[in-house]
Amino acid sequence: MIQYIKGNFLNRGPFESFDQIRADSKIWLKQVANKRLHSVTRKVPQQAFDQQEQSHLLQLPPTAYDYRKPYPLPVSKQCLLQFQTNKYSVPSEYAYKTVTLKAGTAEIHISYDHQTIATHHRCYDKYQLIKNPDHYKELLEKKRQAESTAMIGKFEKLCCESKAYLSGLVKHQKNVHYHVSKILELATLFGNTVVSAAIVKALQHQAFHWEYIKNIVLETHGANYQVPISLQNKEIMALDIEPPDLSKYDQEDDN
Repeated sequence: MIQYIKGNFLNRGPFESFDQIRADSKIWLKQVANKRLHSVTRKVPQQAFDQQEQSHLLQLPPTAYDYRKPYPLPVSKQCLLQFQTNKYSVPSEYAYKTVTLKAGTAEIHISYDHQTIATHHRCYDKYQLIKNPDHYKELLEKKRQAESTAMIGKFEKLCCESKAYLSGLVKHQKNVHYHVSKILELATLFGNTVVSAAIVKALQHQAFHWEYIKNIVLETHGANYQVPISLQNKEIMALDIEPPDLSKYDQEDDN
């Protein structure tokens, strides 16, 4: 039988996928294999099934038999588990836990406590990373909340009036975190003392916007401000500077 399938069906390839093999094999069975005269039984397989064999078959169970082998696998802190050489993601709440993986021909099913938590298309390449962005939404949201809390805390520590100014931003601006981040950038460039004084002045005038703070700072300290050089600038990093002549220092030592 194996030799017959190789010589009569598989030699019709190449096939692009297992799905194509399954689909083409059904057509081949119906149109070729089950219509031929079998060399051993001397019967046509489809006729033998219809007339003799079908009545002896039992009814199939309501659910398909699960042939997949369960693999208990640990989940890393990156919310990934490794199956064969590939890594698959799971929802972030299952990091550091042990889950169960079952691999079918087309899909990977991952469960925890008998509940499915993730499915992926099975990858037959090697050393691939298969991620579902939805698995990281909760983790990213927690990270954003933590960063936001830290940023607000840093802003409130600028001066005694920072909390009052923050309340004004909440009342007058939609994207409060944007304004807070821009004001903190000004504090990095000009120093906390300068920006704190600007916050006090802006609060006196009920001016709740980061650009008000910027204008006050530039008005009082803009003349002395120099734009810092960014070491990420490719043109600056590519400059070829001739090294200085240090021989004169040796001459001074000799003297």
